[in-house]
Amino acid sequence: MPERPLTDSRCQAGISTREQKVLGEILKALRQVRYGSITIIIQDSRIVQIDYTEKVRLSMEPEPANVSNEGRVPGNITVSPIKKPS
Repeated sequence: MPERPLTDSRCQAGISTREQKVLGEILKALRQVRYGSITIIIQDSRIVQIDYTEKVRLSMEPEPANVSNEGRVPGNITVSPIKKPS
């Protein structure tokens, strides 16, 4: 049997407005972060903060002398997106 999405009204039964807002914020963070981590801070059994960190991989390839610096970080560091593992 296929899993139903969180928007199913049966899943929302018994979930307060605040809890729906918190779940929305977590979902927003999940959709924004391509590579990284999401940390949920809990105090007194309540979520009080959501932190997320996005990772960017830097390669240390030397820059050719005739290439412009546009799109490059100072110090000859090339910024490359992290590739998904195969």
